[in-house]
Amino acid sequence: MADPHLRQALAPLAEQFRVQLIPPGEDTSEPQIFAELDPDAKGRPRRLELVFLPHGDNLFYLQYFVLLPFSLEPARTADLARLLARINLRVPLVGFGMSEDDGWVFFRAIAPCPRQELDPEVVVSTAYMAYYLVEQIADVIEPVAAGDGALEDAFAAFDVVLAGQPEMPSSGE
Repeated sequence: MADPHLRQALAPLAEQFRVQLIPPGEDTSEPQIFAELDPDAKGRPRRLELVFLPHGDNLFYLQYFVLLPFSLEPARTADLARLLARINLRVPLVGFGMSEDDGWVFFRAIAPCPRQELDPEVVVSTAYMAYYLVEQIADVIEPVAAGDGALEDAFAAFDVVLAGQPEMPSSGE
């Protein structure tokens, strides 16, 4: 039985995204796949990164990671933590987070993989779900993270996303 390796998902991912296999280097002992996502509404680039995390003998852990194209304003850490907790309760792949030390806001999901070849359909489906969540929710998170919006407004905007409404009604309606 073959162990999972990112090369097994490269071709199926390449059918859906522009991808690049990055060999191990100074930052990681494992190869990575970088999948280019569409830019956000402000034209900023986004990338999904896939890498196996350190693992034991029988189970591998594949991480799906998207660094969001905006930073965390340190004074907004508490509000952002509350918002991310609310979002993560409702999304199918738990994964929005922040790094106070780095000022990062990100999406991260980790999928356990058995000691066998990767199922390309599962990898591509999970990549699409990560992309979809980032596409739908990053604009809700950014105003709170950047200090440009109120937490209550973000809660309301997230409720709109959950309801599938194209836009939130103004407070005057």
